[in-house]
Amino acid sequence: MSQKRYIGEIIAFCTSFLLLFVSFFLVVFFTSQSNTGEELSTDLQVAESIFVGTDAKVTGEKTVDSFKGDENSKIRVSIITRESDSDYTIVYDSQGLYESTEKADELEAVNLDKEVTRKSSYGYSMIYKAIKDKENPLYYVRVAIKESTATRLSKNFLIYGSVILSVLLTMYVFYKVNEYKKSIRPLKEQIQRLSYVAGENKESFDDGSDLFTLTESVNKVSSSLDRKITDLERERAKTQMILDSISQGFMALSGEGEIVLFNKKAGSIFGYEEKDVINKRFDVLVLNKEFQNKIELCIKTKEDNLSFDYERQGLIYKVSIMPLSYPLDDSSISGLAILLMEVTNERNLAKTKNDFFSNASHELKSPLTSIIGYLQMIEEGILSSEEDKEEAIKKTIFEAKRMKDIIADMLTINTLENKEGRNVENINARDSIKLALDGQLPPMREKKIALKAELTDYQLKADRKDLDKLFSNLISNAVKYNKEGGSIVIKMDKEKREISVSDTGIGIKEENLSRIFERFYRVDNSRGKDNVEGTGLGLAIVRHTCELYGYQIKVNSVFGQGSEFIIKTN
Repeated sequence: MSQKRYIGEIIAFCTSFLLLFVSFFLVVFFTSQSNTGEELSTDLQVAESIFVGTDAKVTGEKTVDSFKGDENSKIRVSIITRESDSDYTIVYDSQGLYESTEKADELEAVNLDKEVTRKSSYGYSMIYKAIKDKENPLYYVRVAIKESTATRLSKNFLIYGSVILSVLLTMYVFYKVNEYKKSIRPLKEQIQRLSYVAGENKESFDDGSDLFTLTESVNKVSSSLDRKITDLERERAKTQMILDSISQGFMALSGEGEIVLFNKKAGSIFGYEEKDVINKRFDVLVLNKEFQNKIELCIKTKEDNLSFDYERQGLIYKVSIMPLSYPLDDSSISGLAILLMEVTNERNLAKTKNDFFSNASHELKSPLTSIIGYLQMIEEGILSSEEDKEEAIKKTIFEAKRMKDIIADMLTINTLENKEGRNVENINARDSIKLALDGQLPPMREKKIALKAELTDYQLKADRKDLDKLFSNLISNAVKYNKEGGSIVIKMDKEKREISVSDTGIGIKEENLSRIFERFYRVDNSRGKDNVEGTGLGLAIVRHTCELYGYQIKVNSVFGQGSEFIIKTN
């Protein structure tokens, strides 16, 4: 409760109590006074009606006899005569004082028809009221009545009640002040704790108990905390900037699995902004079952350096989960650090290499097996005739050349990947295309393939050997997979910077289009045609050559109708 409220409550209580006290006194006092005044006026009228000033002796005695009583009587009636301006004498009195030499106080005579309270001759308070006789102005009729018990009690109540009220109010104020001090003690302790957190020295903290002093302390602590918060926000911004600058996705989880740190790269991986996931459980990221189980396992078992691959939207990430020894929240359970590093290329390269060695072993195994087989048959005398031996030798030489071509193409791809030994110069692509066509004339004539070549000067910067092999493989494919009596069309568009080679062959199935540039993915497998000579590396060489020089290659094909390879150069 605030100090103003405490003061207001005390003032309101004291004022209410005081008003109640005064109101009670006034009601009792004025009620008794009113009753006494009415009785006094009535008795005075009765006495005045009996007394006749012109016959004072008879009516005077008659009047006092009507109200006769002893000194304890409540009513006292007196007949007073004025002997001079300041000399008043009681001549008749209902309490037996009419033979006395008592002098009447001129107070009643001067204050005619008014109530006057004073001590009587008997020592107690009485209320007096006097009027002048109508028949003889030298006489006065005076009536006195004892002060009522209610009036005396109300006066005593005012005197003693004021004392008691003062004591009670003092006790109440003392109680409320103590209660107020107790109520602000927890606040004071909290302020002291905050001052410690804010780094304030104990000497700088005002140890007062009033709210004004505490307010000053709060303001001082608040300023210190504001500075601390500003510093923390600045440090957090620096930390976030550092985290956002790294190329790996990073997030940190609390011991309860809530995300407490989340960098920009992690946001791009999971499709969320930091504000959308911070302080929420990691489930909000919609991870797969394996990822969730790994996190739960690491939280429970504190397993160190948990690593696995995670695929999302066609990309592969190496996920490393590491327990943190320092709690990231109030929980006693330590948190986790999760690092996501994209390894798509590495994994694809590793897969490609594995596939390459597997396919290369397979491709080299077939001709090698044939060579060994023919030589063993000659050695063991299975092939005894000169004609069979000559045929076996021809096939052995053919398989050996095939192995040589495979190894040569493998070396070509290796040099293209490593960009080794390139002699880049200005080359006319038309010359490379003509050279490739010259090499394919015999098979084209054999299959009666019609050629339409729209050749023109087309300058490119490249290694001549690379361009020769690129167009040689494209045109060779167009011949190998063409139909008998089919056609090949070659176009060179200098404005669009495009060179295309199309054929009317058997085409490529749509599901195989994405794989035709893979190593050893034989086009005969994809196009459903057997016994087609080749190493299975021709289109892989085409792709690597295009990648080396920044060209783009596109394939349009309809199965059973033909294919078109378009190279867009720079």
